[in-house]
Amino acid sequence: MLVTAITEHDKRRNRIFIDGSFAFLLYKGEMKTYGVKVDAELTPEQYECIVEEVLLKRAKLRAMNLLTAKSYTKEKLRQKLEQGLYPQEVIEGALSYVEQFGYIDDDAYAADFIAYNAQGMNRKQMINKLRSRGVAPDVIERQLEYYLESGEHIDEIAQIQAFLRKKGYVPGETSEEQIYKLKGALFRKGFDGDNISDAFRSFT
Repeated sequence: MLVTAITEHDKRRNRIFIDGSFAFLLYKGEMKTYGVKVDAELTPEQYECIVEEVLLKRAKLRAMNLLTAKSYTKEKLRQKLEQGLYPQEVIEGALSYVEQFGYIDDDAYAADFIAYNAQGMNRKQMINKLRSRGVAPDVIERQLEYYLESGEHIDEIAQIQAFLRKKGYVPGETSEEQIYKLKGALFRKGFDGDNISDAFRSFT
Protein backbone atom coordinates (compact mmCIF):
# COMPACT_ATOMS: atom_id res chain seq x y z
CA MET A 1 0.00 0.00 0.00
CA LEU A 2 1.55 3.25 -1.18
CA VAL A 3 0.84 6.65 0.38
CA THR A 4 0.21 8.63 -2.79
CA ALA A 5 -0.89 11.99 -1.34
CA ILE A 6 -1.33 13.90 1.90
CA THR A 7 -3.48 17.03 2.12
CA GLU A 8 -4.30 19.26 5.07
CA HIS A 9 -7.74 18.74 6.58
CA ASP A 10 -7.35 21.26 9.38
CA LYS A 11 -4.53 22.64 11.52
CA ARG A 12 -4.06 19.35 13.38
CA ARG A 13 -5.08 16.63 10.93
CA ASN A 14 -4.22 15.54 7.42
CA ARG A 15 -6.08 13.46 4.84
CA ILE A 16 -4.13 10.37 3.87
CA PHE A 17 -4.51 8.90 0.38
CA ILE A 18 -3.41 5.33 -0.28
CA ASP A 19 -3.03 4.00 -3.80
CA GLY A 20 -4.76 7.08 -5.16
CA SER A 21 -7.85 6.98 -2.91
CA PHE A 22 -8.70 8.73 0.35
CA ALA A 23 -8.10 6.34 3.25
CA PHE A 24 -8.42 8.19 6.58
CA LEU A 25 -7.56 11.20 8.72
CA LEU A 26 -4.52 11.22 10.98
CA TYR A 27 -3.16 13.74 13.44
CA LYS A 28 0.26 15.02 12.45
CA GLY A 29 1.89 13.39 15.46
CA GLU A 30 0.37 10.03 14.51
CA MET A 31 1.81 10.34 11.03
CA LYS A 32 5.29 10.59 12.53
CA THR A 33 4.63 7.66 14.85
CA TYR A 34 3.65 5.38 11.97
CA GLY A 35 5.98 6.82 9.36
CA VAL A 36 3.18 8.01 7.10
CA LYS A 37 4.52 10.24 4.34
CA VAL A 38 4.14 10.63 0.60
CA ASP A 39 5.68 7.76 -1.41
CA ALA A 40 6.08 5.65 1.73
CA GLU A 41 4.88 2.06 1.68
CA LEU A 42 2.50 0.91 4.40
CA THR A 43 2.68 -2.77 5.21
CA PRO A 44 -0.58 -4.61 5.94
CA GLU A 45 0.57 -4.78 9.57
CA GLN A 46 1.08 -1.00 9.73
CA TYR A 47 -2.30 -0.35 8.14
CA GLU A 48 -4.05 -2.75 10.54
CA CYS A 49 -2.33 -1.12 13.48
CA ILE A 50 -3.49 2.35 12.40
CA VAL A 51 -7.04 1.09 11.91
CA GLU A 52 -7.27 -0.95 15.12
CA GLU A 53 -5.14 1.04 17.55
CA VAL A 54 -5.88 4.58 16.39
CA LEU A 55 -8.99 4.96 14.28
CA LEU A 56 -11.24 2.32 15.84
CA LYS A 57 -10.47 3.48 19.37
CA ARG A 58 -11.19 7.07 18.32
CA ALA A 59 -14.45 6.11 16.61
CA LYS A 60 -15.63 4.14 19.65
CA LEU A 61 -14.92 7.11 21.90
CA ARG A 62 -16.66 9.46 19.49
CA ALA A 63 -19.72 7.20 19.38
CA MET A 64 -19.85 6.96 23.17
CA ASN A 65 -19.54 10.73 23.56
CA LEU A 66 -22.39 11.27 21.09
CA LEU A 67 -24.61 8.78 22.89
CA THR A 68 -23.86 10.39 26.24
CA ALA A 69 -25.31 13.64 24.95
CA LYS A 70 -28.48 12.19 23.33
CA SER A 71 -30.07 9.04 21.93
CA TYR A 72 -29.32 8.03 18.35
CA THR A 73 -30.66 5.38 16.05
CA LYS A 74 -28.05 3.14 14.49
CA GLU A 75 -28.39 4.87 11.12
CA LYS A 76 -28.10 8.38 12.56
CA LEU A 77 -25.04 7.38 14.56
CA ARG A 78 -23.53 5.90 11.39
CA GLN A 79 -24.10 9.21 9.61
CA LYS A 80 -22.39 11.13 12.42
CA LEU A 81 -19.36 8.85 12.21
CA GLU A 82 -19.28 9.17 8.43
CA GLN A 83 -19.01 12.92 8.90
CA GLY A 84 -15.78 12.21 10.79
CA LEU A 85 -14.39 10.54 7.63
CA TYR A 86 -13.69 7.23 9.32
CA PRO A 87 -13.16 4.21 7.03
CA GLN A 88 -16.28 2.07 6.65
CA GLU A 89 -14.72 -0.86 8.48
CA VAL A 90 -14.00 1.42 11.44
CA ILE A 91 -17.55 2.78 11.47
CA GLU A 92 -19.01 -0.73 11.50
CA GLY A 93 -16.64 -1.75 14.25
CA ALA A 94 -17.62 1.22 16.42
CA LEU A 95 -21.32 0.58 15.84
CA SER A 96 -20.94 -3.08 16.78
CA TYR A 97 -19.10 -2.06 19.93
CA VAL A 98 -21.81 0.29 21.25
CA GLU A 99 -24.57 -2.02 20.06
CA GLN A 100 -23.31 -5.03 21.97
CA PHE A 101 -23.53 -3.07 25.21
CA GLY A 102 -27.06 -1.89 24.44
CA TYR A 103 -26.09 1.74 23.90
CA ILE A 104 -28.01 1.78 20.62
CA ASP A 105 -31.30 -0.08 20.35
CA ASP A 106 -33.67 0.98 17.59
CA ASP A 107 -36.58 -0.92 19.14
CA ALA A 108 -36.16 0.94 22.42
CA TYR A 109 -35.69 4.22 20.56
CA ALA A 110 -38.91 3.70 18.59
CA ALA A 111 -40.84 2.61 21.69
CA ASP A 112 -39.76 5.71 23.63
CA PHE A 113 -40.51 7.99 20.68
CA ILE A 114 -44.02 6.56 20.23
CA ALA A 115 -44.86 6.73 23.93
CA TYR A 116 -43.68 10.35 24.13
CA ASN A 117 -45.33 11.58 20.91
CA ALA A 118 -48.55 9.53 20.66
CA GLN A 119 -50.71 12.35 21.99
CA GLY A 120 -49.19 14.98 19.71
CA MET A 121 -48.62 13.10 16.43
CA ASN A 122 -50.77 10.84 14.34
CA ARG A 123 -49.63 7.39 13.23
CA LYS A 124 -48.38 8.54 9.82
CA GLN A 125 -46.43 11.45 11.29
CA MET A 126 -44.68 9.18 13.77
CA ILE A 127 -43.86 6.63 11.08
CA ASN A 128 -42.41 9.30 8.79
CA LYS A 129 -40.40 10.87 11.59
CA LEU A 130 -38.93 7.55 12.72
CA ARG A 131 -38.10 6.55 9.14
CA SER A 132 -36.31 9.87 8.64
CA ARG A 133 -34.16 8.94 11.63
CA GLY A 134 -33.21 5.62 10.09
CA VAL A 135 -35.52 3.27 11.98
CA ALA A 136 -36.51 0.27 9.87
CA PRO A 137 -40.21 -0.02 8.89
CA ASP A 138 -40.60 -3.42 10.60
CA VAL A 139 -39.24 -2.00 13.86
CA ILE A 140 -41.69 0.92 13.69
CA GLU A 141 -44.70 -1.29 12.99
CA ARG A 142 -43.71 -3.72 15.74
CA GLN A 143 -43.41 -0.98 18.34
CA LEU A 144 -46.68 0.67 17.25
CA GLU A 145 -48.41 -2.69 17.71
CA TYR A 146 -46.83 -3.16 21.15
CA TYR A 147 -47.96 0.34 22.16
CA LEU A 148 -51.55 -0.25 21.08
CA GLU A 149 -51.66 -3.75 22.54
CA SER A 150 -50.62 -2.31 25.91
CA GLY A 151 -53.98 -0.53 26.10
CA GLU A 152 -52.73 2.87 24.97
CA HIS A 153 -54.17 4.62 21.94
CA ILE A 154 -53.36 7.40 19.49
CA ASP A 155 -56.21 9.90 19.91
CA GLU A 156 -56.32 11.40 16.43
CA ILE A 157 -59.70 13.02 17.01
CA ALA A 158 -58.37 14.98 19.99
CA GLN A 159 -55.33 16.01 17.93
CA ILE A 160 -57.52 17.14 15.04
CA GLN A 161 -59.80 19.15 17.33
CA ALA A 162 -56.78 20.81 18.94
CA PHE A 163 -55.65 21.79 15.44
CA LEU A 164 -59.10 23.18 14.64
CA ARG A 165 -59.15 25.28 17.82
CA LYS A 166 -55.71 26.64 16.99
CA LYS A 167 -56.96 27.63 13.53
CA GLY A 168 -60.03 29.36 14.96
CA TYR A 169 -62.67 26.93 13.73
CA VAL A 170 -66.17 27.71 15.04
CA PRO A 171 -69.05 25.35 14.10
CA GLY A 172 -71.75 27.18 12.16
CA GLU A 173 -69.55 30.24 11.64
CA THR A 174 -66.51 29.01 9.73
CA SER A 175 -67.11 29.20 5.97
CA GLU A 176 -67.36 26.12 3.78
CA GLU A 177 -64.29 27.32 1.88
CA GLN A 178 -62.28 27.53 5.08
CA ILE A 179 -63.55 24.12 6.23
CA TYR A 180 -62.39 22.67 2.89
CA LYS A 181 -58.95 24.19 3.45
CA LEU A 182 -58.79 22.85 7.02
CA LYS A 183 -59.70 19.35 5.87
CA GLY A 184 -57.04 19.51 3.15
CA ALA A 185 -54.42 20.54 5.69
CA LEU A 186 -55.42 17.65 7.96
CA PHE A 187 -55.24 15.13 5.10
CA ARG A 188 -51.75 16.39 4.24
CA LYS A 189 -50.73 15.90 7.85
CA GLY A 190 -51.69 12.24 7.50
CA PHE A 191 -54.88 12.11 9.52
CA ASP A 192 -57.44 9.42 8.69
CA GLY A 193 -60.46 10.65 6.72
CA ASP A 194 -63.00 9.06 9.05
CA ASN A 195 -61.29 10.62 12.06
CA ILE A 196 -61.35 14.02 10.40
CA SER A 197 -65.10 13.69 9.81
CA ASP A 198 -65.71 12.50 13.38
CA ALA A 199 -63.62 15.35 14.78
CA PHE A 200 -65.68 17.96 12.93
CA ARG A 201 -68.95 16.24 13.86
CA SER A 202 -68.16 16.03 17.58
CA PHE A 203 -66.39 19.40 17.86
CA THR A 204 -67.61 21.55 20.72
